[in-house]
Amino acid sequence: MPPGADHQSHAWQRPSADRPTDHQDRRLAPYRGPAADPRAGARPVRDTTWAETLYPTRIPEPQPGLLDVWKAIRRSRWHGIALAVSVWALVAVFLVVVPPRYKSSTVLLIDTGALAAIAETYAATDDAVSPFGLPKLANQAVILETSVQIADSATARLLRAVPVARLEELGLPVERAEIAEWLAEGAITIVAGDGKESADVIEVVASAPDATLAAQVSNLYAESYLSMIAQAVAGQREAALVQQRENVANASAEVASLDQQLGQFLRENGSLSIEQEAALAAGRLSELRGSLDDARIELSTHTARLSSLEGELDGLDFDRLAERIASSAEEEIAATHRQLAQIEISLEQFYAKNPELRQDPSGSRQVTELVNDARVLRDKLDLLSERYVQEIVATGGIDLAGDSEGRTYILNLRRQIAEERVAVRAAEARVRAIQGRISAYENSQTRYSDQSVTLAQLTRNKQAAETRLTSEIDRLATLQSDQTADYARRIAAAEVPEDAAFPNTAVIAVIGLMLGLLAGGGGAFARTRLLGRVYEAADLKPAGVMLGGMLPDLSRAAKRAAGADGKVWVGSRGMDATVVLASAPNSAEAAMVRKYALGLSSRTPGGGTIVFTSADSGVGKSLTVANVGCALALAGYQTLIVDADPYRQGLTRASGLSAACRLDAISGLFPDQGGLDRFPGALQLLFGLQLTARESANLEPALIARLVDAVSHYRQHFDFVLVDTPPVAASAIAAGLAPFAQRTVGVVGSGKTRRELLTMAVGELRTQGVELSELLLNRVRGHEDEAFGFAYSEAHRYYNGGPT
Repeated sequence: MPPGADHQSHAWQRPSADRPTDHQDRRLAPYRGPAADPRAGARPVRDTTWAETLYPTRIPEPQPGLLDVWKAIRRSRWHGIALAVSVWALVAVFLVVVPPRYKSSTVLLIDTGALAAIAETYAATDDAVSPFGLPKLANQAVILETSVQIADSATARLLRAVPVARLEELGLPVERAEIAEWLAEGAITIVAGDGKESADVIEVVASAPDATLAAQVSNLYAESYLSMIAQAVAGQREAALVQQRENVANASAEVASLDQQLGQFLRENGSLSIEQEAALAAGRLSELRGSLDDARIELSTHTARLSSLEGELDGLDFDRLAERIASSAEEEIAATHRQLAQIEISLEQFYAKNPELRQDPSGSRQVTELVNDARVLRDKLDLLSERYVQEIVATGGIDLAGDSEGRTYILNLRRQIAEERVAVRAAEARVRAIQGRISAYENSQTRYSDQSVTLAQLTRNKQAAETRLTSEIDRLATLQSDQTADYARRIAAAEVPEDAAFPNTAVIAVIGLMLGLLAGGGGAFARTRLLGRVYEAADLKPAGVMLGGMLPDLSRAAKRAAGADGKVWVGSRGMDATVVLASAPNSAEAAMVRKYALGLSSRTPGGGTIVFTSADSGVGKSLTVANVGCALALAGYQTLIVDADPYRQGLTRASGLSAACRLDAISGLFPDQGGLDRFPGALQLLFGLQLTARESANLEPALIARLVDAVSHYRQHFDFVLVDTPPVAASAIAAGLAPFAQRTVGVVGSGKTRRELLTMAVGELRTQGVELSELLLNRVRGHEDEAFGFAYSEAHRYYNGGPT
């Protein structure tokens, strides 16, 4: 304690040369002149770049790890718990309010192999529930789920099985159309799954508000489907039989018609087949062409011989007898040959149709007449030829009775010439006749070709019709003998369920629990991250200021020591119970405060002015000043605590300062009989001062000046002067006083101060030439910083008599 201090006085006494002895006026007079005003000529130069650093560049934060996430959740755990409880409450309400839904299923076995086989046997129709053409399981599932006929049939069955009153009681529709719509759209669900080999399984799942009704609906819907598919199969089979009988009748009529056409064609063109007639005509044509070649050779031979004989005769007949006379025999011979050729052509036509007439012409009167005519014509040709020779010989004037050798030679020569001429004419006639017959056979061959095509087409059509008729008859026999297969059958009927399918209380409870935990944890984490507040020492790194210490939350110790009014009485002074150095000096909280206060004194050698400020309000700055002041006073340091916050006066309320210690910032005077407030008892080295001002917001510059004067004055008489100033964000008092202090402490509220606001406050002080000496993290919970939590737990155990 400094010498000469009168601990019994509430005003500062000066008993020696170093300390004035004016006991009459205990008011502090204002200082005048530069000697009394240490601010004169000592103002720091202001940095004009403060606006650039007022809001420093934000440093991106690293991604949080699991430990960071856990800490963030714990910091906002009550909000997370509230959110989780809200989610659980909603889940509970959901389980209570939502009506139960029961599910029951009928299992059907669909033989898709049989459906596919019958689809190839029966003709498909336009039935809505037709198994033909739809053998796949997916198609059957779609039919089950969307068919209006099945829904109508199931509705009729349901109305017969369940009373309408029961449906009304369950809140279900009672009209037939509405029930069908409910079944198709809400009550029935079809689940299709592959079975073994060619059989597939369909599950008809019914959902209803009643367990018994769910089983009934599933069974009835499955029965409707089985009945519908059975009717469809029967209808298809009957339609296929009717169609097949019609096909057999049509095929039979077609075969009969073609048979009639073929018979009529054969009657009109002979009993012999056209192919045989064409073959005979081709053979006869080949023979005639050979005969024509022989006749041409014969004609050429006779013509050459005739020329030779005529040349020989011309050389011997000196009398130039008439060579020939006009005679009709030659023309008759040619005409007779033509007639004979025509008769032979007609005979060949008859022989082509009936070959047996060639051996026995008596089978046909016309053939017999033609054969007789041909014989007569041949005899006539013989007679005409003989007559023609006689006429030629007579024309020469030769006496056949003469015996002369020369005349005999000439006579023979002429006879030979006449005979050759007859032979030439006969050969020419034969050639012409054979050519006519060949032309006739060629024309008949063309006719035979057209008839053959027609006959072949008729034959093929008849054969195809007969084949089709046989196939249709076989198919009809197959359809008539076919038995209806078991395409779909029920292998497991629906049973009444014991438990509701929805809501599943256990599953929803687990899901609700997980959702609540996720929502609570996520909400707590999001709140912590979004608030961006300082919680532990690591959060202070962006500010770039040393951490001087951490203090716990004093509220628990205060609650244990506080009275009914929340105060603790030191003599007649009522102090806030959170001043634990006075209310609970043996608590762990008080130990932590003492440790910080002594550390602060060691960091401020020789004592001096220590300014306490903060970035925002509500961080426990005033309580910290009161507790640190008590700790220093109890440690033997003469300490003055100054409430320099004229707006809230938190230090005055916490330490219970009297009205007599209020120093007016304008007049520089205390109230009558006023002065520094001295604490009693063990805190007798602790003094208090309150700086006030009327209209403090407008008089803040004057208040700063008075504060600087007072602090400079009292610094000469106290070891430590602790000044409680308003937050930097709200006032310039801290910035104005800090340049004249030995140390400036920034108090940061754990879970209260925002990191951006702290960084801005530090930057703002720096722009005014003020550097924070250290930061004090206040109201730290044990889980915010593990090391501090361990230290606090150890102090609590130590001071409460635990094992050492």
